[in-house]
Amino acid sequence: MQKDIETFFKDTAGNLEKIQDKLETFEAALFSLSNEAEDVKIQRKKNVCTLDEEFERSFNKYAADLGKFAEDSLAYWNGVREELRSYNRPELNGVYSLYIKNFNFKARDISKDIDKLDAAAVLFRKKIKGLSLKLNIWLLDRAMSDLVNLVTKILFNARDLSKIIEKKTGSKY
Repeated sequence: MQKDIETFFKDTAGNLEKIQDKLETFEAALFSLSNEAEDVKIQRKKNVCTLDEEFERSFNKYAADLGKFAEDSLAYWNGVREELRSYNRPELNGVYSLYIKNFNFKARDISKDIDKLDAAAVLFRKKIKGLSLKLNIWLLDRAMSDLVNLVTKILFNARDLSKIIEKKTGSKY
């Protein structure tokens, strides 16, 4: 069943905010794991007993959680794309331009947050270099790939909405 357009925009705006909050949480957690990796490296150089297994478990759980978040978000946004396509273009008129502008701003913010998370992942890879730990880095890589795919879908939807309003109002977003 199709929601009315205003409800659709409010729901997607709320979901964009949740995604942004989760991305910030994942970014902070990855920076924390990077610091732990640095500590493990320093402890090993000093021949101090380390908690490698605990660190491995922490990272592997983090990577699995990030992957699940990315998969769930992708599934949601596939549904949003289909729902957006189900609306008639005449229904998306200038009345909704503020919602669409908000959608665009949030989409750009999410893109920046994913870039920050990617930077944190690059830093993490640098810090674990040389450590022989059983880390599921492939889970992190897959999740990052899914997140890039996610932001592409969100930005594409934002661009599509902007084009519709641009044609109707003559203004450029």
